[in-house]
Amino acid sequence: MHKIKKLLPLLFIVTLMSFSMISQAQEEVKSYESVIKSADTKFTEKDYISAKTYYEMALRFREEDVYAKNRLAETLVLLKKQMEIQEIFYQHLDIADRLYNENKLDEALIEYNEALKVFPNDKYTLAKTAKINETLNSERQKIDGYNKAANLGQKLLDEEKYEEAIIQLNEANTIIPNQKAVTDNLALANKFLAEQKNNLENFNKLKTEAEQFITRRDYAKAIEKLKLALLLIPNDTRTQNLLDETSLLNDKSIRYNDLLSTADNLYGEKMLPEAKAQYELAMQVWPEQAYPADMIKRIDQSLQNESNQKNEAFNNSIAAANQLFTAKEYDKALQEYIKANSIKPEDDFVKQRIGEIDQLLLSQKQQLENDEQYAKAITEATASYKAKKYEAALQSFRIATGIKPNEQEPVDKIKEIETLLADAKSSEERQNNYAQLISSADELFSKSQLAEAKTKYLEAAALLTDQAYPLAQAKKIDLLIADKEKTMAIENQYNSFIATADQAFNEQKWDEAIMAYTEAQKVKPTEAYPGKQLILIAETRATIEKETMLNSKYSEAIALADGQVANQKLEEAIQSYQIALNFKPNESYPQTQISMLNEKIRQLAEAKNLEMKLAGLKLQAEDAFTKKEYETAITALNQMVALDNENVYAIARIAEIKLIQETTARENQRLYDESILRANQNLDKKDYALAIVDFKTALNYKPADPYATEKITQIDNILREKLLAAKSEYTRLVSEADRNFGTKTYDKAVDLYLQAENTKPDETYPREQIKKISKIIEDNKLFELNRANLTLASNTPKRFEFKPVDVIERRGNYILVKARNTGTKSFPLLISFGSKSGKNGGFVLPIPENGEFNDFIVRIGSQYKWFSEDNSWIEVYPENGEVEVGLIQISKSE
Repeated sequence: MHKIKKLLPLLFIVTLMSFSMISQAQEEVKSYESVIKSADTKFTEKDYISAKTYYEMALRFREEDVYAKNRLAETLVLLKKQMEIQEIFYQHLDIADRLYNENKLDEALIEYNEALKVFPNDKYTLAKTAKINETLNSERQKIDGYNKAANLGQKLLDEEKYEEAIIQLNEANTIIPNQKAVTDNLALANKFLAEQKNNLENFNKLKTEAEQFITRRDYAKAIEKLKLALLLIPNDTRTQNLLDETSLLNDKSIRYNDLLSTADNLYGEKMLPEAKAQYELAMQVWPEQAYPADMIKRIDQSLQNESNQKNEAFNNSIAAANQLFTAKEYDKALQEYIKANSIKPEDDFVKQRIGEIDQLLLSQKQQLENDEQYAKAITEATASYKAKKYEAALQSFRIATGIKPNEQEPVDKIKEIETLLADAKSSEERQNNYAQLISSADELFSKSQLAEAKTKYLEAAALLTDQAYPLAQAKKIDLLIADKEKTMAIENQYNSFIATADQAFNEQKWDEAIMAYTEAQKVKPTEAYPGKQLILIAETRATIEKETMLNSKYSEAIALADGQVANQKLEEAIQSYQIALNFKPNESYPQTQISMLNEKIRQLAEAKNLEMKLAGLKLQAEDAFTKKEYETAITALNQMVALDNENVYAIARIAEIKLIQETTARENQRLYDESILRANQNLDKKDYALAIVDFKTALNYKPADPYATEKITQIDNILREKLLAAKSEYTRLVSEADRNFGTKTYDKAVDLYLQAENTKPDETYPREQIKKISKIIEDNKLFELNRANLTLASNTPKRFEFKPVDVIERRGNYILVKARNTGTKSFPLLISFGSKSGKNGGFVLPIPENGEFNDFIVRIGSQYKWFSEDNSWIEVYPENGEVEVGLIQISKSE
């Protein structure tokens, strides 16, 4: 099974060396001194990678040599500084390449220049800066030409010189196509030019139409057209002057037409003088117009004709009116005079005659109203008289006399009615006395004062002998008095029977009481009292009989219960006493007996229960004693003593168990002490697993022992902290590894995943990620230098050649090596790379002695010499050990 090995951080594992130099050194340098001399020379030349290799070789001669160790440490520090400088270079280079790809050339140039400060002669960076400068110069020239044309186009557009603006904007668009500002302005210029041409065409059309409307004197429409034309070309002076002239003509036309309209309306309404005045005003506004003068002539002619017609009509109306007045047809005469007045309102004769007719018509109206009121009063009086409503008739006849005092009929009727009213007054007094007597009699009757009521009724009958009511009431009173006397006799008889019955009831003479109540029912069947008493007698008799029976049953039950008590049949006796209580619930004797018997039964049950409890506890104690569960046995025995403090068995067994416990306690203490001693020794050794076992063993001898319990808790906390620390470290390593995986820094990611796996071997995620990285590296290969397994003897180099990697891809290059140690000791595998001009760098792989294929992933692209030089070979050199290599591959990052 292949295992993946990740190199330690590159600074500490890269060993750049020429294996030809190593071979030569092995041949030429035979001693420690010569190796140190070579190392110092390389150190002075600042070839720190070679110096590092020689110092490491010197330490193989003398492992504890202080000088070699110090110089190696110093070399590593200086080598680290070189690597840091290289990292700064790559940081600027990465940023510059990204900006260059984003076409941010100015920013990219700054970063490339920063990189050149680190490595001023770097060919790749110099080429990039030259290309950017060339591009920027070309762009600046293009931008200058573009800006010049675009700005001029904008200026011409603002000045509304659209054709010239279009020429400049097209030129700008040719230099740098599709710039929004220019394309927008170009679109606007074309749009405005088209609108300008269209506006001019519409302007001329509107002006022509306006001139046509002026010719037709339709000034309003002409003004409308001229205003629209000026909206299209606002500053046209000739059009503005024409608009001003047309507006004056329009105002004059409106005034003239308004006057004509008013005049025509007045003329149509025959208001000729008013119409003439308006026509004269219209002539003043527009003297050249003939229509007003023609209308004035026509009005003058009409006014003359109208005057002649009025005189003739007036004379005709006066003649007709005079004729009607003489015939006393005043209404018709009035209409003719009014007609004449409308023709000549100033005529005094007409006014006088209209006043006379008004007075005559008013007198006629008043006479007619008097006749109507008189006839109405006579009609009402006659109707009241016939209905014998003499007072109303008298009033109506008096009203008629007031209207026409000279009429005899109402006077005669008034005298007749007054005589009738005097005769009726005497009869009315008798009627009033009769009514008073009847009222008094009815009131006495309602109060059952029958004798007094009868007297009043008889007096009323004597006053008006033709009235039947008082005699009928007197007869009714006689009948009522007779009924009352009969009812009184029945009541007396009923009360006598009730008194006899009640006395017999109180004396419990039930048969006599029943007989008397029955007779009372016969006298007054509707009375409820006798019936209720008869029911009560029946219930009382039944109660007495029931009590007699209950007393007998009670005595029998008590006798039976007492006998059962004597025979110790306690449960049966309680039942018998309960039966007795059913007959007489309020008796105390059976209740007392039941309580006494229940207490006696309870005492017997408690005694039996105690016996059973003691037997059960004894069984528990014996079972626990047999099982040597002494505390359980003691508990059961103590419970027995609590129930029976003189229990001989329990007391003896407790003493026996205490003796056994004392012996056991001494033995447990000895075993406890031994366990605690072992546990503390293991704890001091930090062998927490054995320590916790011993402390738990001690707890077997002393359960709940606070010391052992505390120590177990302490160890648990230590183990928990270790577990938490491992989890925390694992999480940190995985997080850092994932971050490097995300940034495609696969060598660092593998190293961190391996550390995470060592921290928590039970986790599978790190191994899965390492496999994923290995597959990514394999899938993204550029060159496969070796596939079949190849065994290399110790200190035997093997070179593999390839075409130089494209400089664009070098930064992300990885080398994947699969290698297996065929021996039993670990050794370094030196990997070098170079070009035709010689070796440029390298690194060292530690080959473990596990006998399995191990996968090594090295980010070779991080070495500056790999990036800056056209490397074309890789050499493998197993130092002091035989190695079997499998896949050797150069890959690129995703």
